[in-house]
Amino acid sequence: MGRVKSFVRVLQDLALIVVRLAVALVLFLHGWHRFVTVGMSTEIARLTHHGLPYPAVLGWGAVIFEMIGAVLLAFGLLTPLIGLGMLVENVAIIAWLKASHGYLVSTGGYEYNLVLAAVGLVFLAFGGGRGAVDTLLRRRPRTPEVPAVDQPATG
Repeated sequence: MGRVKSFVRVLQDLALIVVRLAVALVLFLHGWHRFVTVGMSTEIARLTHHGLPYPAVLGWGAVIFEMIGAVLLAFGLLTPLIGLGMLVENVAIIAWLKASHGYLVSTGGYEYNLVLAAVGLVFLAFGGGRGAVDTLLRRRPRTPEVPAVDQPATG
């Protein structure tokens, strides 16, 4: 039974690495596309059109989070925090921009954002796995040394 548990644990860690790298690529390219191809002035104008508060802050914040967060996520640095950011960003996008368009991306809906929010929740809950830099940097608590033999009780 121990071998099965070990195999499952390795499989979980490999899955987290693959998902971290895939999501990092998607986030980075999405942020890069909005920054370079769409342009920040167009992005801010879109957010203004939808009536969002502080559209410049939200637009720049989202692009910076996606690009820097993607790099951190690829290495497994601050993975739960990046997961929280993904969850919050995508729930806000669904609530403010996409919910009225229905589910399908083809109609301007929120299915892409729902998946990113769910993956963000997974990163928040499980971190990046043993293959993440976070795990390598985490200090393991010291276990107190237990005497090998019981000491005799004193009087």
